Amino acid sequence: SNMPPESPRANVFNIVVADEAGETVDARFQIPGAPILGTDIPLDVASQPTLSWSSSDAGTSSIIRMGVDFRSPVDNVKALYFQFPKERGGPQVVSDIEVTTDVRALNRDFPLTMTQWFDDSVPTALKIFVDDPLAR
Repeated sequence: SNMPPESPRANVFNIVVADEAGETVDARFQIPGAPILGTDIPLDVASQPTLSWSSSDAGTSSIIRMGVDFRSPVDNVKALYFQFPKERGGPQVVSDIEVTTDVRALNRDFPLTMTQWFDDSVPTALKIFVDDPLAR
């Protein structure tokens, strides 16, 4: 799912479980959502966003590097969400990740989660999960 830039006024969501015929077998509604804390991070904490790629030939794979620098420690970031670009009037860049080793973190000091540390289920984005030592 796509996360909005700030907490919505009605910060709730629904879960509906359906069978193969599309019939609801279970559901829960109006589940309170967690607050989105990204707006609390001062703008001068993160800088130098980068995006580079090895090839721009249509229909071919490319190695893409994305990054951001943090100038000081940030303790309320749970994930980084990278939305792949779309050229105005052109094609949308989509993920070509086939195996987990296709995604690498180049900074060994970056606090990745201990388990599955990224989510590539949305073909036009990549989410990197940040370790929360308090959650262990």
